[in-house]
Amino acid sequence: MHRNGTGAGEPEGTPARGQWPAFDRAVKCPAPCVAALSVLVFGLLAALGAAQWAEVWNARTKGERFEAAASRVASLIERRMALYEYGTRGARGAVIVAGEDAITRESFGRYSRTRDVDTEFPGARGFGLIRRVPAASQEAFSEAARRDGAPDFRIRQLRPHDGERYVIQYIEPMSRNREAVGLDVASEEDRRAGALQAMESGRATLTAPITLVQASGMKERGFLLFLPVTRPGAPAGTAEERRSATWGWTYAPLVIDEVLAGVDLDSPALDVGIRDMEATATRFYGDREGAGTPTDGLTATRRLSIHGRTWLVDVAARPAFVAGLNLVRPATVAAIVGTGTLLLAGLVYLRLAGRRREVLAAVEKGRLAAIVENADDAIVGKSPDGVVTDWNPGAERLFGRPAAEAIGRKAEDLIVPGHLREQERDVLLRIRRGEAVPTFTTLRMRKDGTVFPVQVTASPIRAPDGTVAGVAAVMRDVSE
Repeated sequence: MHRNGTGAGEPEGTPARGQWPAFDRAVKCPAPCVAALSVLVFGLLAALGAAQWAEVWNARTKGERFEAAASRVASLIERRMALYEYGTRGARGAVIVAGEDAITRESFGRYSRTRDVDTEFPGARGFGLIRRVPAASQEAFSEAARRDGAPDFRIRQLRPHDGERYVIQYIEPMSRNREAVGLDVASEEDRRAGALQAMESGRATLTAPITLVQASGMKERGFLLFLPVTRPGAPAGTAEERRSATWGWTYAPLVIDEVLAGVDLDSPALDVGIRDMEATATRFYGDREGAGTPTDGLTATRRLSIHGRTWLVDVAARPAFVAGLNLVRPATVAAIVGTGTLLLAGLVYLRLAGRRREVLAAVEKGRLAAIVENADDAIVGKSPDGVVTDWNPGAERLFGRPAAEAIGRKAEDLIVPGHLREQERDVLLRIRRGEAVPTFTTLRMRKDGTVFPVQVTASPIRAPDGTVAGVAAVMRDVSE
């Protein structure tokens, strides 16, 4: 029987030619089970591909996050070391105001007591004054120092030498620096080189790693930061003129372990080591023998210019770093895709008896729905002052507000708990200043008032001229 224009020999009930899409005409399924099996095979291949994609994605994510963490560590070290120059400058100002010949132990002590060293300059052992003393004048200088409130004062040398003495005259607080008073820093090569470089350059200069006499247990983990003190009005245009104009230095003794004790270097997620490139390049901070094998081969070295020295900051990932990224394992991705494939194959088997176009539409709808449902992160665009300009579907689901209700209003009025609004304003201010804001965990609020924890990544949106035109915030619910 011929019906609906079908060719001879076609079974009764076969759809007319042209009823199926061109794809269906090219690859006809003889039975629902064959089509379902085809879907299953394709899904298994997709699961393998998804696992490989996840592996590549994880590797890229780990690399990007690690590079950002290494740069953050280097920046923290650089900022902390820059802090101590301000202390030496303050001491130099007090010395210059008093005068080269009028400064006394008592006046220097009075100035030092106006500063809270541990709060203003955490990690600094203190601040002091070093004098240039001709070798022929050292006895007269020692006698004057004893009359100046130090009856036991004497000049001490680490190694005998016949040149000019660079003598530590004052150091405060005395309680943790007593061993340094009277030391001739010119009697040791690294100390003398640092003082000479500071004198000839006119800038704050750090020594190579040394062992401080007041911290002898910290071998080659100490430094002296010198700032030259010159006679007011003296010519200082050339290195020789600066040398002639310099009569001493204010200085700060530092121990690297104390300097970095209060700095968040992401331990135990990262192993951090520091080397002085111009010295022996041996680590003076971190494990002297070097760290163990870096996790996933994640290592980086940052070069820092620190007061005339070049430091190499070596950063390596530990297992805790990768664990903290909460990456999805490729096997999990493959399992999810594989499970979805099984479900999809079942749908194909059950629905293939119906219209092919309906089945394909349902599958496509399911695929798109799965993508949308898995996009849990809320992405919110804001103007520099915090007004919402973009509000993605993930944000609608996460906060319970439609985009129409959110756009045009300040984010802090919609999703930030009252006690954290100052934090939101601080993040906006830092981004407007061009500062990097590390990913942080905080609290946010849904429309119904529910407060829950989120991980926030805030980044600047820059205009073509480089200015900050807005802020992009990606928020992930981390309640579980």
